Amino acid sequence: AYTSDLVEESILSTRVELTGSTTAGETLNLDMNTGRHFAIVLQAPTTLAITNMIPVNKNTVFTAYITGAFLETLPVGSVGDPYNDTADLSKKRKYTFHIEKGGSSPIISYSLINV
Repeated sequence: AYTSDLVEESILSTRVELTGSTTAGETLNLDMNTGRHFAIVLQAPTTLAITNMIPVNKNTVFTAYITGAFLETLPVGSVGDPYNDTADLSKKRKYTFHIEKGGSSPIISYSLINV
């Protein structure tokens, strides 16, 4: 990249944790206006959705630590790293999501590590 193409922005933000417990068939919203770290306890199979998406042409990273012996459905359009762990429902699942380009057509990728 050329120096003229670089834009300096603050990358520091307040860490906010959201803990949500779910019931059968519920969609749990990961609100980008609320925080970038989510601690989630699943009490039933649950669909995760991203709300308040970041602006167009912006990028961000967020984490989701998920516990509970139930399977999560990841946000629409999420593509996993080919070297991910397979979700182990007996362990905490640490997801790191990368959102590129924001807006209504973001590129969402993730990595998963069972811890």
